[in-house]
Amino acid sequence: MGANPFTQILFDLFIIAAIIIIGYTCNFYYLAYLSTRRNEKNSVVPMDAPSVTIQLPIYNEKYVAARLVNAVCALDYPKDKMRIMILDDSDDATVKLLEDLVNDYKSKGYMIEHVRRGTRRGYKAGALHHAMKTTDTEFVAIFDADFIPPTWFLKRAVPYFSKSKIGLIQCRWG
Repeated sequence: MGANPFTQILFDLFIIAAIIIIGYTCNFYYLAYLSTRRNEKNSVVPMDAPSVTIQLPIYNEKYVAARLVNAVCALDYPKDKMRIMILDDSDDATVKLLEDLVNDYKSKGYMIEHVRRGTRRGYKAGALHHAMKTTDTEFVAIFDADFIPPTWFLKRAVPYFSKSKIGLIQCRWG
C-alpha cells in the first residue's frame, strides 16, 4: 500500500530541515574551533616597530584619568616609538592631576604631552581633530577615559597592519 502524498511531503520537509540543522550545527562548531586558535604570528612586533600616537580625549574625568594614563604608559611597546597625547578639555581638578602625571612621565623618558585647547568646540571629535593636525606617526590609537588597555594591546594590534589591505582595526572589548 502506497504512502499518503501529504505524509510523504511532510516526511521530505522533515528530512530537508534535519539536513539544514545538521549543516548549521557543523558550521557553528567549526567557527567555535577557529575562534579558539590564536594567530601567534600577529602578536610579535618587529624589531623596527612603527611609531604610534596614543590619543586620550578627556573631559572632567578626575576619577579615571590617572588610571588611564598609567595603563597607557605601562603598554609593552618601545617607549621611543610611542607618543602619548592627553587631549584635555577639562575645567575641574583633572587639569592639575594630568599636569602632574605628564611631568612625572616626561621625567621617566616618555614622549607624553598635555594638550589643552582654548575652546571645547566640537567636543571630543573637535579635540581629536585638533590633535590629528600635529600627529606625525605611522599609526594612531584612541582610548576613551573609561577604558584600560591591556599591556599587550599594541603588540597584538600593530602587526595586523603588515597586511596591505588593512587600513583600520577596531577592537571589541567584553
